[in-house]
Amino acid sequence: MSRAAQSLYVASLYLIALGLGLVLVPNLVLGSFGLPTTDEVWVRMLGMMTFFFGVVQSQIAREELPKFFRLSVVLRVSVVGFVVAFVLAGLAQPPFLLIAGVDVLGAGWTAWALKHPKTSTVVR
Repeated sequence: MSRAAQSLYVASLYLIALGLGLVLVPNLVLGSFGLPTTDEVWVRMLGMMTFFFGVVQSQIAREELPKFFRLSVVLRVSVVGFVVAFVLAGLAQPPFLLIAGVDVLGAGWTAWALKHPKTSTVVR
């Protein structure tokens, strides 16, 4: 598995865990961001989609699809712009910037790995 694939695979595990958290214990996840608890189904549906995206991303990593690696860098960096805009508009709480930070760090790792394509010793 290439370094870029490994970075995307790790990011997929984060998405899978976050998605499962939102499906199974949504109020625990919401509470960690200072958000009020809810019994509404939207948060579980968001978790389902996050989980599915993580599963797709893990398969992209396993299949070594560099075009998607590059696209993921652009999309994960764009998360910062959206989250900052949401916070400035009063639509999101500042702790959401932590999610953006995780995405930017992951995108940076993938971008670095694309420029340094040595194959990793990690077994898939």
